[in-house]
Amino acid sequence: MKEHLKQLLIRSFDDNLTQKEQDELQKGFADYPELVQEKKALSLVRSALQKQCYSFNYGFSEKIMHKIEAAGFLSTENLQDYFAAKLNKLFFRWIVPVGTVAIVILVITLYFAENSTSINNLSFNDAITLSIYNYK
Repeated sequence: MKEHLKQLLIRSFDDNLTQKEQDELQKGFADYPELVQEKKALSLVRSALQKQCYSFNYGFSEKIMHKIEAAGFLSTENLQDYFAAKLNKLFFRWIVPVGTVAIVILVITLYFAENSTSINNLSFNDAITLSIYNYK
């Protein structure tokens, strides 16, 4: 049985496969009877696991993190550095450019809105010239 077909089978439980992938999986069922058996076994395991209810005691995550730190795999400083680096990457890669584009669009919009031909945009000299012209 091809590994690719097994991966398609596993994905078929949770994701929507394309028509090509569905056809390939159906052909695999016809060509490999063990793939059908694998599907039945996976279905049984999934249904058994769905019936289980798991809950963790208070402080479980703290205990696990303490054990990880004690084993030397991860330290709080390294974790903070890791998340700071990820935040900087996110900030400078996405937030700054998107914010800059938004500000440029806002400035252009305000520029065109202020340069319209409404009465509010007349300068004091223009208003006096207009009133003298209309008075005559």
